Amino acid sequence: MHSDRYYFYQHNRLAVVAENKCATRLLYANGQPVCQISGLNAQTHLLGSDRSGSVLAAITSSKSIKISYTPYGNVPEAASQPYGYR
Repeated sequence: MHSDRYYFYQHNRLAVVAENKCATRLLYANGQPVCQISGLNAQTHLLGSDRSGSVLAAITSSKSIKISYTPYGNVPEAASQPYGYR
């Protein structure tokens, strides 16, 4: 099965990632990512970011996730974490 991933931008910022009939939407406030809503069940992550817009933490109703980046900006285990673009 081939999977295509589509990226949609609004005002030069990532707004939606669509893949396999599921979409992940990123919401911004004052230019910072603050929320991610994803999947058919609308799972919500509240996001914590630094001044440059890198997502450093995410909180769901049941867990808290800390996100770290390699020196080159990669996110280990990216598939299980919210989207964070620098």
